[in-house]
Amino acid sequence: MRKLIIWTLVLIGIYIFLRVTGGLQWHKLQNMDDEPNIDTGSWILASDLIKPRRWDFVCFQEEKNYLRALRVCGLPGDTVEIKDALLYVNGITRDRHIGSAVPPGKIDSLIYLKFGHLWNKDQFGPIVVPAGSYFLLGDNREECKDSRYSGFIPRAICTGTVLWHS
Repeated sequence: MRKLIIWTLVLIGIYIFLRVTGGLQWHKLQNMDDEPNIDTGSWILASDLIKPRRWDFVCFQEEKNYLRALRVCGLPGDTVEIKDALLYVNGITRDRHIGSAVPPGKIDSLIYLKFGHLWNKDQFGPIVVPAGSYFLLGDNREECKDSRYSGFIPRAICTGTVLWHS
């Protein structure tokens, strides 16, 4: 019985340490950026102890109290391009066609203001991800205002790599 109490206290101590340091984070997502893979209202478990890899989800604070989780599609030094709604990273696509694409020549004014190029959400790039940043996309690309609109996300504002979601 004594060992059980000691182990319970040790585990509680580790949990508190990880929560206080950011090593373990619980968040409830309030957006539809990643539907259908992560539903609105889902709980996620994230950690800032895990370095994100391509295709992982990362959490970041976009505004003071607005947490988002988006998929890492471009790492520093990668060339990212979207042609006819298909994502290419370093010239290779692992994407599937997700519907009709906005044609080339139809300009998205928000993307133009951010990047200064005559692109739209389905005809974007090529562009190189700068050092210390990620190119993040939502799985719900039709509705998500991701790196195509907000620009590259600095690694410094990423609060954790998603380990699990409900």
